[in-house]
Amino acid sequence: MGIYRCDCHGEKRISMSDTSDVAPWKGVGQSPFPWVPLLVSKLRERGLPALDAPSVWVGSDYSGEHRGSRFLMLGVLIGDAGDSPEWEARRSAIRKQYLGDGRRMSFKGLNDSQRRAALVPFLEAADAIRGISVVFAVDKRLRYFGGHQDLQQRLKERGIVLAKWKPHAFERMIVVTHLISVLLALVTKEGQSITWISDAGDAFATEAHQKDTARMMSTFSSLYIGHSLGRLSMGTTGLDEGDRFEEDFTAIPDLAAGAVGELFQKMCLELGKIPAIATYAPRSLSRKSDLITSWFFHPNRIHPKLACVIQRIAEGHVQIGTIWEDYQVSSSETNAI
Repeated sequence: MGIYRCDCHGEKRISMSDTSDVAPWKGVGQSPFPWVPLLVSKLRERGLPALDAPSVWVGSDYSGEHRGSRFLMLGVLIGDAGDSPEWEARRSAIRKQYLGDGRRMSFKGLNDSQRRAALVPFLEAADAIRGISVVFAVDKRLRYFGGHQDLQQRLKERGIVLAKWKPHAFERMIVVTHLISVLLALVTKEGQSITWISDAGDAFATEAHQKDTARMMSTFSSLYIGHSLGRLSMGTTGLDEGDRFEEDFTAIPDLAAGAVGELFQKMCLELGKIPAIATYAPRSLSRKSDLITSWFFHPNRIHPKLACVIQRIAEGHVQIGTIWEDYQVSSSETNAI
């Protein structure tokens, strides 16, 4: 059973009040959203490396949308799909042995015996991807986290947003595109082409929604990323041509977001929040989440992973911290937990 630490203790509370309209700015340090520099500082403290590749793939998946969940979970994998031959070879072998009928690996689907049998080999294979995995947990009590209250109306007036969006779906799309853009600003380099593959959802429900999502991704990326990228393309796992490459790539953030989401949710149920002290994993954590979080938080040089929590402290204020499993906590400290 893992012992986890959060580094958000004592952090300055950042106001979430509206500061300005969406306007051009360059670099994460000049963002009009006051939470961005703190998030960037936290991510940099954990040593996220830039990816050195001509093109990178971004896979994303989400969880925590049900009413009882404290957090909206966003799992993101940014990887060098062209220089991970071991991943491709092992992935194909796992599909042949366990998933020959084409079924998808997913957190929710792990009640299936074949997926359960494939889980550990699949996670071990994922570690061969030269990339970075990040799970964001955004407190759902934070309203308008990715933008301000009037953002949707202002974007409609400018012709940037054209589809009909339910308020919660629009806000979730803004959070996702905003966070992925900040992450890309930190780990990409000049001239890289980006291919974003997402699980299908509200942001891709119709062609109009897809275009709105693409425009917001392009808007936030151009605002935050100070270097010039190559082509930015995006689609869903529905583009899979039958080899299940897109499905398997996005299954990695799906598994991570589901398991870390359960870990955080049960911490909150037992302790009221993500605590800022060394903390045992909840005893009620499911077997599948225990396995996946053990993999996720274990150090890996080729494929580092990071969890980040963004939680509400008081009305209009947010606290940001990163979470890691502490393998060196002292026995006296654990006895005090």
